[in-house]
Amino acid sequence: MTPFKVFDLNDWELSAHSGELLEVQMPGFALVEPKVLILGEQALREHRRSPLAAHYNYWHRLDASPLRSRHRSVRSSADLVFNQLVQLIEKGGAQGAPAIFTVPSHYSKDQLALLLGIVEETSVTPLAFVDASVAAGVAEPADWVLDVTLQQMTLTRLEQQSGKVTRDVVESMPEGGLLPLLEAWLARIADEFVHETRFDPLRIADTEQQLWSRLYDWVGGKCEAQSNGLHLEVKHQAGNWHVNFDVRELEQTATKLASEIASVCGSAPGARFAVTHRAARIPGLLRALEALGINNCQALTPNAHIQGISANTGLFAAHSDGGVKFVTSLTARHTPPTSNGTHTDRPNGRPNGTHTDARPLEPAPTHLVHEGIATPISAPVDLARVVPTLPANTYQIARVTDALEISEGGQCLHRLTCGHSATIGTHTLLAVRITDHGA
Repeated sequence: MTPFKVFDLNDWELSAHSGELLEVQMPGFALVEPKVLILGEQALREHRRSPLAAHYNYWHRLDASPLRSRHRSVRSSADLVFNQLVQLIEKGGAQGAPAIFTVPSHYSKDQLALLLGIVEETSVTPLAFVDASVAAGVAEPADWVLDVTLQQMTLTRLEQQSGKVTRDVVESMPEGGLLPLLEAWLARIADEFVHETRFDPLRIADTEQQLWSRLYDWVGGKCEAQSNGLHLEVKHQAGNWHVNFDVRELEQTATKLASEIASVCGSAPGARFAVTHRAARIPGLLRALEALGINNCQALTPNAHIQGISANTGLFAAHSDGGVKFVTSLTARHTPPTSNGTHTDRPNGRPNGTHTDARPLEPAPTHLVHEGIATPISAPVDLARVVPTLPANTYQIARVTDALEISEGGQCLHRLTCGHSATIGTHTLLAVRITDHGA
């Protein structure tokens, strides 16, 4: 567990963590009225009804540009960032605590300098700003990490060299942000409403908000489609209207995004490709990537960046004596071998010959712990053997060179080295090595 608070500043899900415990989470939305400032979830649920008061790009812009505001504590975008950060700190119980901030890869030096000034006006003690994709790449070995914020999709290439994970190239795709995607889906579904019911939900602010919120909840996993049909209903004083929309039509949006992603990283065959839990929510995206030949693709857990920071606590403790750094390089857990036994440093998978300075592989875990019971893992077995309440023949657990791998249908879900955990449904599983086990 990390000895500091960790704040993830992705505006889709701004969050505060104590170790791997999520304390609070909120979206980067604000409603600025003359006497009222509403932030987070409530602002998101009302922003279509109050478009002139709504703001949702201030974390993305992260500048001091002036706003049209008559609220006494909000004069610029930076003021909105400050106010929401204070709320995040208070609700996360982090007042006075040392803190690490994971930030999107696309933030510039000027934006980070402004962010530091804002953080220093709060009650926490900043230790470092860490590139979120680098932290995630430490937790699960990857050459590319894909993440999504409200405004854009970001593809970050990582260097794996000399036992370090280092940010290399950052590519931004504005059309892949959550809000542009929701806007495109909203327009298509509104057409379906008109076709089926002769009612346009975008004509009235209240029904537009209802439809938008329903789509937002669906992408966030708060509601599910049944047999690919998403039931969408809007209510107004004149009556109720509903359609059952085939979500596979919305998944077609992912095809264009996947093509752009493949054009960026397709020149690196065999590269390890990781998507954050947010990017994995984009409907159809993982299937579209696989259809384009990006098969070595893994969805990261929500705590992947926390695990990456936990593996580097010594580095951040060294920074705690003064000076806040922007960290784009962290110590890797291990340097995985290629199929021919050599090590690779470049994302294109080319062997680097004799690797004299690579960090040696850690010993593999021997047991998987669930609810205090350690089960030895040697040959591949059904995970239901460890967690009897899981459905049989769904998840498999296998011991590889330096880790335990949990897979579903042949697709690796989690790769656990010693001391690290994963969540399957409501079950937490911990990988450990028992030294007198004879392994």
